[in-house]
Amino acid sequence: MMLLTRDRNVMTGWDFAIGIGGAAAALLAGGAMYVGHRAQARREQRFGESLREQLTRRIAQLDDRATIS
Repeated sequence: MMLLTRDRNVMTGWDFAIGIGGAAAALLAGGAMYVGHRAQARREQRFGESLREQLTRRIAQLDDRATIS
């Protein structure tokens, strides 16, 4: 909305810098979430389907949550 104003003195360099910084932060956060999801999927692929392997997978998930929080 600020870009559509007729008075060009309203916008400063900081207004553009904050917008660009916010967009970059959003992209980095999305990339970090994607990388974390892919890493978790790769860790889970190492486990099989027996009861012991399912328990080991669940313990690894709980350990991952405990170390993140």
